[in-house]
Amino acid sequence: MKYKILFTAPYMIPFVDRFKPVFDQYLRTINIPLLSYEIKNQKLVYKWDNVIDGFNMPVRISDGKESIWLKPGKTEKSISFKSDSLSVDPAFYVNLKPE
Repeated sequence: MKYKILFTAPYMIPFVDRFKPVFDQYLRTINIPLLSYEIKNQKLVYKWDNVIDGFNMPVRISDGKESIWLKPGKTEKSISFKSDSLSVDPAFYVNLKPE
């Protein structure tokens, strides 16, 4: 036999379904995800805006010295953050909105 099956549909469907909200956001809408944030009292408060329900893509940010991963949602989350500025890794097609 010349070809070998590496993955079967029952294995792949749950894997692909995990990313469905991300695919739907980028392929079915024209809206660019917007990472809204506020830095106050060494605390970073952040959330996704301009996204579909269920959009759950993590994003990597940097304060200029180190990078960290955030897992934003449509509701606000917060972490300790000692810098006054942040940037998103350019590999992510998102916009930033300071509040």
